Amino acid sequence: MSAYGLSVLALSQMGVTFSALTLQYKNVSNLFEFINMAFQFLTGMIIPLQVLPSFVRDASAFIPLTFGMDLSRHYILFSSTVFPIWLEWSALVVQLLVIGALSVAAFNFVESRSRKNGLHYVRTRNANVH
Repeated sequence: MSAYGLSVLALSQMGVTFSALTLQYKNVSNLFEFINMAFQFLTGMIIPLQVLPSFVRDASAFIPLTFGMDLSRHYILFSSTVFPIWLEWSALVVQLLVIGALSVAAFNFVESRSRKNGLHYVRTRNANVH
């Protein structure tokens, strides 16, 4: 699977997490705008990380999908990578697994909280549908 494919999978899992936050806290648009802006500038979507100062490149390693963007740019444009290729692939897979676990945890949290608050339309996994 390509770096692009793994990045899309991670983004979809982040979408599940953000959807769960939206269901729970309703008004989270300001948080989403901040996260969107941080992703665009600190993952290399707009400006390649190679031209940014080293402290920004090092900090970007902690933002999900930085490695997917850098690997995609490397394979499409034949550019150099910020970190060694094996490290970027490993980090991308680890981030995918961590984001997946977070999305499952966030969804389960919202589901249990919704049941406790009396939202009757949230069904259990074993409920019989008539």
